[in-house]
Amino acid sequence: MSDFGPLSFTTEIVQLEARIGGYTVVLVEPAVFEPLPEGRKTRVLCRIGTAPAWHCALLPLGNGSAYIIISRARLKSLHFEVGETVEVWIEPDPSPLGAPMPEVLEALLEQDEAFRQAFESFTPGKKRSLIFGMNRFKNPDKQVTFAYEFWESRQRPSPRH
Repeated sequence: MSDFGPLSFTTEIVQLEARIGGYTVVLVEPAVFEPLPEGRKTRVLCRIGTAPAWHCALLPLGNGSAYIIISRARLKSLHFEVGETVEVWIEPDPSPLGAPMPEVLEALLEQDEAFRQAFESFTPGKKRSLIFGMNRFKNPDKQVTFAYEFWESRQRPSPRH
């Protein structure tokens, strides 16, 4: 990534219509994300108010704008509600996958050549799914189990519809 610093803007927390996901989001206008190195196609670190930043994506809204999803748990922990105006900071995510690499995954990649080759064949989105799934577990043994189950599930042929 570049040395591009954080951008701040004020926006409202809104609930998208059900037909476009129904997510709770902050809207990001083009004037905010256009200066970013990859524009709207950017994984970013986002911070709302004084909360810690988190890894996320700028997602296209379809009208030229973008949005960032705020999970219910995050919204509750931030003590914000839909309709509130908030100060938001975003900056390009410096991690190559848009998520920090768990230590357990680093060890697996170093120790298991077949797993490393499979991991390298995954799309960036599948790699993030693996990382986020592993991070759900505190126990390293459960993280390893999840990683291998994730890998094995990707080796099975997809059912035809």
